[in-house]
Amino acid sequence: MSQAKVDKYKEEKKNREKNIKKAKLKKALTVLLWAAIAGIIIGFPMGKIMYNNYYEKKMNSATISATIYDYWLKEYWDVNHGDKFNQESASSSDLSDEELQELVGEISSNTDAIVVTPENLDQDALQDAIEAASDTDAQ
Repeated sequence: MSQAKVDKYKEEKKNREKNIKKAKLKKALTVLLWAAIAGIIIGFPMGKIMYNNYYEKKMNSATISATIYDYWLKEYWDVNHGDKFNQESASSSDLSDEELQELVGEISSNTDAIVVTPENLDQDALQDAIEAASDTDAQ
């Protein structure tokens, strides 16, 4: 062997542990980087699909508190039947028993029809009802 080859071998042998550590670190970082890239490519779309399925199930089985329901019912009543009754002239003679039963049946059977649109919704009152409901639920 020539002297240059011997010196090169000795230098390589002297730094072998450092070189092995560098190679292991480089390999670990490469694997970690590719795993992160694969996770991003696969994980985000899968996560979005799973979240959307969860959100749909959650919305299908969503419930509201009694306070919010009462508020919505009041708004529904005011919008659809408020002209028949008012605070000053509420008497039982305004509606016949049949009309009254019809109203009660309509409200009790059509709880899905309670829709409060933004133009007839008092946002502050709704926020107060939501806060009151969350306070009641927390207790």
